[in-house]
Amino acid sequence: MAFDISTVAGQGTENLDSGSSLPFIRILQDLSPQLKPQKDEYVEGSKSGDLFFAKTQSIVDQPAEIIPCYTKSIYTEWVPRSKGGGFKGNHPLSIVSHPDYEKGRERQYDEWLGENELKFTTYWFVLLKLNGTWEQAVIPFTSSQLRVSRKLTTDINRFRYDGMDVVPPLYAQAWKLVSVLETSKNGDDYFNFGFEEPRVLDFETDEETLTLASETYNTASDTPLLQTSEQPKLVADSAVHF
Repeated sequence: MAFDISTVAGQGTENLDSGSSLPFIRILQDLSPQLKPQKDEYVEGSKSGDLFFAKTQSIVDQPAEIIPCYTKSIYTEWVPRSKGGGFKGNHPLSIVSHPDYEKGRERQYDEWLGENELKFTTYWFVLLKLNGTWEQAVIPFTSSQLRVSRKLTTDINRFRYDGMDVVPPLYAQAWKLVSVLETSKNGDDYFNFGFEEPRVLDFETDEETLTLASETYNTASDTPLLQTSEQPKLVADSAVHF
């Protein structure tokens, strides 16, 4: 029996904004501890530009196949590194209305809440093809990565099924995930995410995958990773240090 796409029309796209032990997918950079033999996090044979899957503590071959299932943007609060660093908590986007919110204190676009830094973060919950099996994973986008997230948002919003008057769900397509070498305005090289060669999932041959993607969408919003206070406020003084 074919997957009935009309039952999930537009699912996941309502959060598309055109503007650890968790299953994160990250890109290893020159200073990543996974590249340093003296660090506990060292991964033998790893190099800058590798995709690292935190759940398995392993390198993912590129291009990796992923299916975006859910996305949401929030603010994360951090103690500055000069004061010891550490994660403080999550805030809704409305935190910018808090009287202690400040923008451009030290750099043109930096954001602050009192003495702590705020980072605008977009999380993409995806399915990752790993050894022939789909694994649930999360890709966090901050800073220069947000440009890639916005482009993916635009590409997904533009997609429509041929000959069907149904808004596709967020997970209508599978993508190839790669790392791309870029250069900052300061002339520093770094690796960013890239999404290539979208493949439309077939309602019949990919029925089980579409069902799993729908289930991932339905559960992602409840993850503690995305929980924020209903009213913008400063979080408690205790910090979780890494």
